[in-house]
Amino acid sequence: MNWLLIRGLGRDKRHWYKFPEQLEQQLDGGKVFCIDTPGLDGEANSAISINSLSDHMREQWLKEKANHPGDWSICAISLGGMIAIDWCSKYPNDFKKLVTINTSSKSTSPLFHRIKPRAIRTVLKSLLNKDLKSREKEILAVTTNHLEVSDQVLNDYVKIAETMNLNIVILLKQLLAASQFKLPARIETPFTVLTGMGDNFTNYKCSEGIAKKYQAEIYYHKTAGHDLPSDDPEWVIKNLIS
Repeated sequence: MNWLLIRGLGRDKRHWYKFPEQLEQQLDGGKVFCIDTPGLDGEANSAISINSLSDHMREQWLKEKANHPGDWSICAISLGGMIAIDWCSKYPNDFKKLVTINTSSKSTSPLFHRIKPRAIRTVLKSLLNKDLKSREKEILAVTTNHLEVSDQVLNDYVKIAETMNLNIVILLKQLLAASQFKLPARIETPFTVLTGMGDNFTNYKCSEGIAKKYQAEIYYHKTAGHDLPSDDPEWVIKNLIS
């Protein structure tokens, strides 16, 4: 089984950090491939709808799939989860398994469950904070609970921030796309939902609403935060490949 990974709001594929390597080590010859949303991938403009984002990213994935035949599954976090849900609703045969992590939709959750007030403050401050180390520390504080934020981790994230293709226009377009996302009527792809009950960015009840709509399996991590793959990669991998 090969896996496609998609990150969330304002984060590019490097923010999976060590998780892709950790996952690939547990696969029986399968490969892990990460793609960025439009804008972050170097495109001049990012789309302002989840539907457009998923179609654009599928074009990228089809090229990779041609080089790595066999079965594929998809795992996506937050905004990426919205993209993955939309994708699988339109192309149900692309993936053998869909896994979302701490994602949400206006169809089943109110605004302040989808993005908590503390998270809103952090996002707004990050737009104005020119000190990258301070900014990344604040973001990690609201998205992780168990990741040991050492100087090495912070320095790694600062290096990503220095070179990633993110600006206020792209971020606002992503926020607009996420805010308008409604769940499709049905998902035929086998669906598993993962959520961290300690999430300080998105209320875990958002994941409950999605799982209920699609009668999907849902697994709760009692203490992990929004960036669950960073907080407890082993737990996530166990639920991906089980």
